[in-house]
This record gives sequence, C-alpha cells and structure tokens, in this order.
Amino acid sequence: MGFFDFFKNEITSIGKNDTFSKGELANLIKKDNGKDLLEEGAENGNLECQQLLYAIHMIAAKVDKFNRDKFEYYTKLAAYQNDATAQFNHAKNIYDSIEEIKSETMEKNGGVDIDSILNIQKKLEEVLFWYKKSYQNGSKRGLNNANNIEALLKEWINPLVEEHYK
Repeated sequence: MGFFDFFKNEITSIGKNDTFSKGELANLIKKDNGKDLLEEGAENGNLECQQLLYAIHMIAAKVDKFNRDKFEYYTKLAAYQNDATAQFNHAKNIYDSIEEIKSETMEKNGGVDIDSILNIQKKLEEVLFWYKKSYQNGSKRGLNNANNIEALLKEWINPLVEEHYK
C-alpha cells in the first residue's frame, strides 16, 4: 500500500501483512475513519497498528480507565506477535494487577488468604514468562525483571504455598 493511497480515500481495511511508514500511520490517524481502520488492522493481526494503538492508549491511560483497558488490550495483542516492548509492558500490566488482588483481599478479609497467594503465584509466573519472552526478543530490561520475579517466587511466594500444604 503506497503513501499516496491514503490521500485517495481508497483504504477500506487493513490486513495483517499490510505495512506502513510512520508518516503513513500518522496520516491515517488523522482521517475520519482512521481510528476505526487502525482498530480493524489491530484486530486482523497487524503489528504496526497494534503498536501505534498501544502507544496512543499508554499516554491516555494516565487519564482514565477506558484508555488503560485499551492500552492493556493492544499491548497484549502485540506481545503475542513477539514485540519485545509490548511483551515487557504486558508483563508490567500483569504485575500491576497483583496489587489490585492484594488490596481487594486485604479489604475483604483483613489479610491475604491462601487462595489469593495462589492467584498471586500464578500471576507472577505469567509475569516471569512475559519478561523472559521480552528478553529473548531483545529487551535487556526483561532479563533483570525476570530475575527479580524469580527471586520473589523462590524466596517468598513458593515457601508460603509449600508451608500451607504441609
């Protein structure tokens, strides 16, 4: 798809393998139906659309929950396509959700119960998976964070679970 196609209003959909320059994407977002086309492209598996949408919603996520949810959604889509930055951010999103689990449990039960610990353990294992994937795909920060999560599991979470089931 060429650069000038954007000005002819001929774009009616974006497929998984369509490629664009940053300028083409910037022009597309300015069009009336540009956001819809980007979302369609992201849903069709177009990594460039997913990357642009998670970047847009990452900035807006600081403002409201709707954009936070969209940021997490498009980040996850791009993470599954082996985008190292998206994998790192996806791991961080999952890690951040653990705080919500702890807060809800503390509020509800006055403490953290074994079910919450098991849920946290499962989430941390998922976080570890994504940080390792991000490192394998080029994110140096992914390795450091993976090592920290491994230590947290080994030194705190796994012993709590083992103690409970003795």
